[in-house]
Amino acid sequence: MLDLALVRPLIQSALKEDIGRGDITSEAIISSSSRGKAEIVAEEKGILAGVELAKEVFRLVSLNKVEFSYSLK
Repeated sequence: MLDLALVRPLIQSALKEDIGRGDITSEAIISSSSRGKAEIVAEEKGILAGVELAKEVFRLVSLNKVEFSYSLK
């Protein structure tokens, strides 16, 4: 199991480096009230890894405004 307390500082550091003061282009063309949806579909069998890490990244970036779910068949 992933210990988020250990990786959270690394995530925050990476986000700070990547995002910095923001993305000027995105801020200019995307409304702060915009909403989006994404779906990832795998056509072949595989291994799903990094879900907890991805959830934490989205939680930190979106300030808990992201719903994250997945299903396996």
